[in-house]
Amino acid sequence: MSTFRRMTKLFLSGHWPGLTLSLVLALSTTAMGLVIPWLVKITIDQALEPGRGNLLLALVAGIVGAGLVRMVVAFARRVVSGRVALKVETEVRDRVFAHLQTLGLDFYLRSQTGQLISRSIADVRAVRMFLGYGLIFIVTHLATLTAVTVILLVLQPRLALLSLLPMPLILVVARVFSRKLHPTLWAIQQRVAELTAVAEERITGIRVIKAFAVEDIQQEAFAEASDRIYRTNLEAAAIRGRYVPLLGFLPSLSLIIILFYGGRLVVLDQMTLGSLVAFNGYVLLLVWPLRMLGMLVSWAERAIASGERVLELLDETPTVADKTSAIALPRVKGAIEFHDVTFSYGDRRVLDGISLRVDPGETVALVGPTGCGKSTLAHLVLRFYDPLEGAVTIDGHDLRDVTLTSLRRSIGLVDQEPFLFSLSVRENIRYGDPDASSERVEAAARAAAAHDFIEALPQGYETVIGERGMTLSGGQRQRLALARALLIDPPILVLDDATSSVDAETETRIIDALGGLRGTRTSIVVAHRPSTVQLADRVILLDAGRIVRSGPPDEVPWQEILVRDAEQALERDIAAAHRAALREQSS
Repeated sequence: MSTFRRMTKLFLSGHWPGLTLSLVLALSTTAMGLVIPWLVKITIDQALEPGRGNLLLALVAGIVGAGLVRMVVAFARRVVSGRVALKVETEVRDRVFAHLQTLGLDFYLRSQTGQLISRSIADVRAVRMFLGYGLIFIVTHLATLTAVTVILLVLQPRLALLSLLPMPLILVVARVFSRKLHPTLWAIQQRVAELTAVAEERITGIRVIKAFAVEDIQQEAFAEASDRIYRTNLEAAAIRGRYVPLLGFLPSLSLIIILFYGGRLVVLDQMTLGSLVAFNGYVLLLVWPLRMLGMLVSWAERAIASGERVLELLDETPTVADKTSAIALPRVKGAIEFHDVTFSYGDRRVLDGISLRVDPGETVALVGPTGCGKSTLAHLVLRFYDPLEGAVTIDGHDLRDVTLTSLRRSIGLVDQEPFLFSLSVRENIRYGDPDASSERVEAAARAAAAHDFIEALPQGYETVIGERGMTLSGGQRQRLALARALLIDPPILVLDDATSSVDAETETRIIDALGGLRGTRTSIVVAHRPSTVQLADRVILLDAGRIVRSGPPDEVPWQEILVRDAEQALERDIAAAHRAALREQSS
């Protein structure tokens, strides 16, 4: 199915009544425009004679009335079209965002945020402009061309045929223009998305940019992306420069033919002066649609290019989704099992035949070198991904057989790099339960050792956090994320290195709080600190995607792994800083 057909089917569903009304109003405006030249013809041929004053007055009143009606109807058409266009844009944008919510983490790992923002805003706006306005213009211009051609043939067939000679040439030029312009406009939309991605990434990573003093390098990267838009727009402008003036000039040939040949017909008394004036008026009505042809072609091609990008996004299939037969997960006791689980990111095998049982109320610490699959194992419990082989179950229920909502509302997650929203502290903590009382919010904050620092904030729990929690320290963000997870009182808790960014005193308080939860819920802890490992009932030692040891903390040699992992992390940080310094020197 063509992009245009898919766009109209998907995006105009439910809007046809408004679009039809807009079209009727537009055609009425066109009809009023067609009446005026005919009234002018009658006026010149019949009312400009002695004793015809009443007829002249009536015709002039008719011309003024037709003009006023045309103005009112045109205003109504613009109001209706504007409402339809805005509704289309709103619904398409909502549909795109809703679809983005269904896509799995694998999609976001291979997609740039700026690209997604560009498709959700700029491309959707281009689609709206065409479907809300462009379609109406195309239909009314075609109606004008058809009606005027018929009227011209009625007025003077020979003159009509001569004056319409440039039309086939105009259509050929418009076709060539369209074919050349489409790929360039598609490229422009892509370049705009790339620039949005560059800007979004640089603004998000401003701390790192300033820390390594690489502002000049990032400015160059932004300037290069901006320059690519400039050059591509120049290509489009060059194409328009070659074809749009030609499309504007060709209709003028018809006027030349009318003045020369039509004037001769009037002189030879083979055509009345009124008919010639009306003929000229009707051809002028043709000139505007024909001159608009270039803009409409450009407009349509941009919309189709944007539509392709929007549809490409909507065609993305969620890799993790509810089955039609999925059931709500019953009240969770917390028994988690991995049955010979294998998982890969592309060609990179991360988990290889993992079999593991975590009993209800048990706290398990996952320990191992970087890249061994600890976080992936924890994320499979939340069903952020589905295993390639094997199954993950909770209380005997395969996670693929239960609804995602019921599963994730049974699990509290605290990530290694917690994300906070630009909301108040209170709203961030009760994000998973917007109706939670202030008492529950405060209790969760105390359990996460966050209450004291929250009270010290300017507005306490009502203090609005900056974007991504940038106004807070890493430890404060982590404690708020822990409070957010504890608020929903989940039977299962997943902690992905939840104490990595806190000081020793705060870590002790968090560990004490978590220690108080032992036995009350099942906990899977991705551990990088000794205190976190010692919190566990059992340590699972991972290496190269396999379980190599399992047992109580005092029976598994996990200390050496943590020391080695910390040393490797320090070496990576030093190497990254060294590379950034070399780039700065070379620039």
